[in-house]
Amino acid sequence: MANVAAAKVNSNPAYDVPLRKARGVDEIRVTPDIAQHWLTFNTSNRNIVESKLAQFKNDMEAGNWLDDGATVRFAYGKLLDGQHRLNAIVLAGVTLRMTVVHGLDSESQVTMDTGRGRTPRDVLSIEGLDVWESGTLGSAIHTIIAYESGGLLYTSKKYTNREVRNFYLEHRAALDSSLYAVKPLPRKHPVIPLSVALAAHYVFSKVDKPLADRFVPSLLTGEGLARSTPLHFLRDLLLSDLLDKRSRSTFMTWFMMVKAWNATRSRASWKSKSALYQHKDESFPEVK
Repeated sequence: MANVAAAKVNSNPAYDVPLRKARGVDEIRVTPDIAQHWLTFNTSNRNIVESKLAQFKNDMEAGNWLDDGATVRFAYGKLLDGQHRLNAIVLAGVTLRMTVVHGLDSESQVTMDTGRGRTPRDVLSIEGLDVWESGTLGSAIHTIIAYESGGLLYTSKKYTNREVRNFYLEHRAALDSSLYAVKPLPRKHPVIPLSVALAAHYVFSKVDKPLADRFVPSLLTGEGLARSTPLHFLRDLLLSDLLDKRSRSTFMTWFMMVKAWNATRSRASWKSKSALYQHKDESFPEVK
């Protein structure tokens, strides 16, 4: 079989497109065989969207596929863009003429858009995170970047995909630690979104990781909470919000979490949940 594959590559120069280092553009009749071969270079792409794949396959089988000028793109040894189209060609068993660009910088994949805009979730999945991990961290990472940049925990600022990826690669150990601390926690009706729990674990771990490892899981599960603790009152209030379908602002959620964290760190004992609220002229607390 290896000799057969080698013979195909040698007989048709289209097979070696993924291994061309020089930048170039070619019009190529892509057969199912070629598409299948090119997909072996699909080593770090986002997850297949089954509905999109089915749509492409059906259009190709019905002869309704229209060339909109979109390119299949390669860096050396790596498919950057085109996995849905190539998979559809294989499944539909058709041959289509496509514009192929090769010799691109592999880093350019972060900014590419194929069929739908790339999100932080997509960028993080390229780095090897599974669907839940990339989705949860993708939602949390803007808050985390803002905090590390000296910004506000309750900011609505969004960072570019390149900034997200670069931050993840630079802080991967700490981010993965928070990710795996939150991943085993119950996912059904949490008192705060798990993305917020992840960001909180990361932020609090910068101050006291052993406590963060206890604080965030206890907030989500309620296990081992004494009634006079700030964390008990925080969970009780958030649980009431959940049951009453009451929403609080991002500012207030973080305000209460940081306040409970600081009180837990100082081993304070509270008598009621009123200590969580923002009192007159009280500014947003610093994480201590």
